[in-house]
Amino acid sequence: MEDNKQTIIIENVSCSRGNRVVLDNFSLKVVSGKCLTIKGANGTGKTTLLRMLAGLQKNTNGEIFFGDKNILHIQQEYKNDVFFLNENNPIKNSFTCFENLYFWAKLEGTDKLIPKALESQKLESLKNVPAKFLSMGQKRRLNLSRLAITHKKIWLLDEPLNGLDKESIDRLCSLLRTHLYNNGFLVIASHFDLNLETETIFL
Repeated sequence: MEDNKQTIIIENVSCSRGNRVVLDNFSLKVVSGKCLTIKGANGTGKTTLLRMLAGLQKNTNGEIFFGDKNILHIQQEYKNDVFFLNENNPIKNSFTCFENLYFWAKLEGTDKLIPKALESQKLESLKNVPAKFLSMGQKRRLNLSRLAITHKKIWLLDEPLNGLDKESIDRLCSLLRTHLYNNGFLVIASHFDLNLETETIFL
């Protein structure tokens, strides 16, 4: 299993937001099959770091490598492997839970996994309910259920526990453990601790 490990390496990267330096000469190594948790106060750069790892935020210097390739040289290939989930739920309110999942699943050709996705966050009884009638917690669970239908190997989760009860958190952790067992990448920015074996960095 160890021979199949892959890496994402951030090397001497700096990044600014407006006129403020958020990350300065920052280096980090992410290894497949191992969870990395990012902690820090608001404004310390947790979301910025995730956006850089997702290829959505440009760094002012330094490099980011996936394996031995700079992600700037394999942008589309790299982004096709990234699942970036932030607090802004990309949910179509006029669609039911099932229709939202069907829309996302069609993009990856994983339609057959929709029942598993609904079950992953206990949404079976809500599958025909339009998203506009869901509570914030239910919308969050719907968004997280997408993890059960994606084949992307790099999961970047920004505050995934917000709005979740204990049962939903346990179900999420089960999905995350499976992803790690399958040698996926997992980077989580969170104020809270998940019930996962993880390396933690503080910004």
